[in-house]
Amino acid sequence: MTSQFQKRLNAKYLLMKSDPYYSQKYPDSSLNNHPFHHIVLPYKLPTVLDIIQDSLENVKNVELKEDQTPLFYSLCHVLTELPIIGDNILLKAGTQYHSNLFVSPTSEVPKISITEYLTRLVKFSPCSKECFIMIIVYIDRIISKTNFIINSFNIHRLLITAIMVASKYIDDIFYNNEYYSHIGGVTRDELNRLEISFLNLLQFDLSCPLPDYLDYFSKLDSFVSKLRRQNKKDSVIKIHHHSVNQQYQQQQQMQMQQQQQMQQQMQQQQYQQHAQQQQYQQIQSPQRDSRSNISKIINPINDNNSPSMVTSTRRKSITQQPQTQFILPKCIS
Repeated sequence: MTSQFQKRLNAKYLLMKSDPYYSQKYPDSSLNNHPFHHIVLPYKLPTVLDIIQDSLENVKNVELKEDQTPLFYSLCHVLTELPIIGDNILLKAGTQYHSNLFVSPTSEVPKISITEYLTRLVKFSPCSKECFIMIIVYIDRIISKTNFIINSFNIHRLLITAIMVASKYIDDIFYNNEYYSHIGGVTRDELNRLEISFLNLLQFDLSCPLPDYLDYFSKLDSFVSKLRRQNKKDSVIKIHHHSVNQQYQQQQQMQMQQQQQMQQQMQQQQYQQHAQQQQYQQIQSPQRDSRSNISKIINPINDNNSPSMVTSTRRKSITQQPQTQFILPKCIS
């Protein structure tokens, strides 16, 4: 009986791998959450390294808290952006690409943020720094191999499972699943199931070549320093542009002041010329009056009633009178 049941179970697994819409055709099937369910998407999902490269071009402000290291800030930034991208993909592509794997039994988004959840894991999880690098390696491997969409519903349970598996694989001393269930806020039985699903997604390959690990570590650790250098360059460019603008504005102000000074000088010159003309006219006016009086004394004006005028008129009248001709009468013969 067990062998026949196992054969039928394997046949259903093969059916799920070949048919990406198995969960829609058989919604009541208990195999919908199986990790071998490969999602076929029309485009490639962005990985953590893609997010880091994109953030170097878009992120402008870096504010580290007192208890944050550059590596922890990079982890928080990347793991916060990853579910946001997944939510947008599900909104565009549709709910048929949504998987119930690593989702809460209540199908609700956890209220705790990614940064607070990572802070809790760092504080209470007795694991090394390398484990947090391996989290990113495992998540990128799951995304690239299975097209698993990480969203706001599954990121928290995926993180607690990844940190537990990485601690068991890397560290010499680690705690059991019950301890990690208290840290992550899940039950022990659920964490056991999540661990199996996580290992199936990775096909039980937890190893990581040293060059790949160093590549992830260098990019995550230098993420903050690169952002700061980029911000410094931008600030230097902004300061340069600001100084150039200030110089241009100062030149414009100087030119305006020079023009105003020139206009004031022109107005003063015009005012002085006008004042000089008025003074010259005031000086010339009494001279003209004195000259006119002298001319009146020397050449007085002849009025009509003056005796000279009368005599002259009489003379004219006498001269103008016609001469009468005295004609002698003819003798009467």
